Amino acid sequence: MKESGEAVMVRKWFVALGIVSVVLIALIAFIVPKAEKNQQPTGYPNGEIQIPHLFYAGKVYIYTDQTTTKGLPDGYEKVGAVESIDNKHLPSKDFMASRLCLGQEVYAQSQSEADFLYVSAEKPDYYMIFKSDTR
Repeated sequence: MKESGEAVMVRKWFVALGIVSVVLIALIAFIVPKAEKNQQPTGYPNGEIQIPHLFYAGKVYIYTDQTTTKGLPDGYEKVGAVESIDNKHLPSKDFMASRLCLGQEVYAQSQSEADFLYVSAEKPDYYMIFKSDTR
């Protein structure tokens, strides 16, 4: 049985619509994962340090994501303050930091090599805890 010209044309449109749909779905599947990879969960730009770091006494310390409002542990005293900021490179000299503010006070154990540092925050008696980064 021979189809009318109109039926052939409708079938061609459905085939073309199907091909376009497949191409669009493939493009969406390709583009969406790339957009998710470029998301910035910390809110800082890609290619920059995302977590606060601090250099002190020849070591890099990294923020533990912990704070304390109970004051400093025994034996900790002020050893300095943040003197420079570089959010694109890991700190490489004493009191250089990333993702901190100039002037934030740094506290370390006075008589031994510190595994932890405490850094003052914006509230009184509120300290951020940093641990020696052993990468």
